[in-house]
Amino acid sequence: MTRFGAWPPWAARLALALLAALIAYGATIHAPLLASPKVTYQDGDLYAAVAARVAHGEDYYSAAAAEHRAHGYPTAPPQVFREPALGWMMAALRAEVWRKAAFYGLALAVGAATILALERGGMPFPYLLAAMPVMATGIGVVIIRGMLFMHEAWAGLLIALSLALYSPRRWLAPVAIGLCACLIRELAVGYLVAMAAAALWERRWREACGWGAAMAVFAGLFSLHLRAAAGLHLPGDAVSPGWLGLGGAPFILQMARSNVGLLLAPTAIIAAAVGVALVGLAGARNPVATRAGLIVGGYMAGFLVLGRPDNTYWGLLYTPILPLGVVLAPPALRDLWRRAVPRGTRTA
Repeated sequence: MTRFGAWPPWAARLALALLAALIAYGATIHAPLLASPKVTYQDGDLYAAVAARVAHGEDYYSAAAAEHRAHGYPTAPPQVFREPALGWMMAALRAEVWRKAAFYGLALAVGAATILALERGGMPFPYLLAAMPVMATGIGVVIIRGMLFMHEAWAGLLIALSLALYSPRRWLAPVAIGLCACLIRELAVGYLVAMAAAALWERRWREACGWGAAMAVFAGLFSLHLRAAAGLHLPGDAVSPGWLGLGGAPFILQMARSNVGLLLAPTAIIAAAVGVALVGLAGARNPVATRAGLIVGGYMAGFLVLGRPDNTYWGLLYTPILPLGVVLAPPALRDLWRRAVPRGTRTA
């Protein structure tokens, strides 16, 4: 039985009504494709150019500033510059075949770890087979053009891998992988915060200290990054307008297109998938699903107000784990329906 199995009827009815309202609302708005075909130079092209310059011996920050300036990207405030870890890694790998091997290998590791986590959770094998295509939509981001150099794509896959490997008795490796995600994209620190909060709530003090230590290491290294990037702005360079976009629900639904299964879907389908996934994550009774719900819900809540219309790719941070909620949704929806509609009414 899921958490919804003990809900009062009025609460179950309210949850189902909110789900129906979200789907109906999704049918009334238009969320454009993740990347417009009219845009010839995209962020992935920028980061690929930076990596190419670093591979030829240039300093990362000088190369990044030159590419930002050449293509009209802002050079202030300093956080507009991505952390150098991914650029250094791409420069070290050099050949495209090795870069793609690392990217695809990470995606496959996420898929395998997630399936094993579901198996450990007691999911029957036939249902597990049916879940595999759904889970594949989360890691399918690797096939989208330009994602190879997108920091959010790498960070999101690392977050998903860290979560899939997590258990209350095995958290050191997930902490290290979560820290790696933050060193590629600082927005991944939300994952560390969510995991630390869950550990504190469960009074797992040593684990909470582990996540806290990872946040401290990240804070120290990120401060060094900001210091290095602070001196790159020159008079006449573009300045970022800020990230307080107040995009609301339409922005969240557009972010969900980062999942390849929803890339071309109507917004009503996207809204249904997001709502069903949230129900599945909220209803499941296991530590991984609980944390996944906290992570996805936390990012969505933050992105209701943060992020400009051109920042929809930030959804890559959590869309790899969104399909987990869809996989876990059937029993949660069943319990909601049973609590919302009395047995006598169903029989009649």
